[in-house]
Amino acid sequence: MLSTYYVTPDLKNEGNPVVIKYNLSWLGFLGFISFANIFWIGLYFFHYYGFRYLFVGKIKPSVQNYLFSYLFNQFPETSYKTLINNPLLLVESLVYAVSNFWGYFWIRVLCYTKLYAIVDNFIWGFFERHFRVDISKNAYIFDGKSFIKKNDFIVELIVKHIHYNNHFDNNWFPIVNNLLMFFIFISFIFFEKKRMDKLPLNLIKLDNE
Repeated sequence: MLSTYYVTPDLKNEGNPVVIKYNLSWLGFLGFISFANIFWIGLYFFHYYGFRYLFVGKIKPSVQNYLFSYLFNQFPETSYKTLINNPLLLVESLVYAVSNFWGYFWIRVLCYTKLYAIVDNFIWGFFERHFRVDISKNAYIFDGKSFIKKNDFIVELIVKHIHYNNHFDNNWFPIVNNLLMFFIFISFIFFEKKRMDKLPLNLIKLDNE
């Protein structure tokens, strides 16, 4: 919220689609963000306290088996036909799939992308305050009212970041976001496999009860 205020105090340049569509004020924006955070944190704790590995120690160790078992908490041998013919089992599996994806994987994606958004906001805010565009020279002019003036590398980095954002029609963030999602997803799969392989026997017994 601080980085948003820094880059756009009047919210005119806010990128949140809800703010744009409903023309929210800061009070509405804070309310929406608070609700969203409570929702995501709630899903996280639902997953944290509600999920049990019912299959640990009973499946052949492979990424495919772990992924299927983690998402649905069913044995890999469980066919889709079995799930469809058993409504209660299907609902239970879907609840696990949704809570595990949103409560474990997606909340981590949000954290990393929000960190990127914070850095991006501060760079844009700093640029708006200390740079001006000289059309005649086709250049960005730095006003020199900051200690960053002493470091040409940082100044060049800021200009390149702003230039590339403008060049890609503000699509730089989605590109970074998708790359982050891909790497987090791959890390998530192998981290879970490694974690499940190391679960103690007493925990395996508890989860199978």
